[in-house]
Amino acid sequence: MVFNGRASQYATSPLEVAPGELLRLYLVNAGPNRISSFHVVGGIFERVFQDGGGSIFELRLAEPGDYPFVTHAFADATKGAVGVLRAQSTPGSAQSQAPAGARR
Repeated sequence: MVFNGRASQYATSPLEVAPGELLRLYLVNAGPNRISSFHVVGGIFERVFQDGGGSIFELRLAEPGDYPFVTHAFADATKGAVGVLRAQSTPGSAQSQAPAGARR
């Protein structure tokens, strides 16, 4: 079990996103006998679309921080099915310049 073909690639090199940014994640169950119960720790999916052997997940990470993503078959995380979404504001971004009350 891996995400995008390489074990733990997003654990060692997290995917950087902006807090409040709409994220759309695509997941395909490529194996014939295993399923993935995909989850972003600390995230709440706004919408989920199912299509055949795959799903599309939409979410926003409200606060800066690291949000691990895994499948609920936790033994698979030790084999490489683990990653991190790193939410952080970057200097000069619209998110970092918006007044606190205007942030999503």
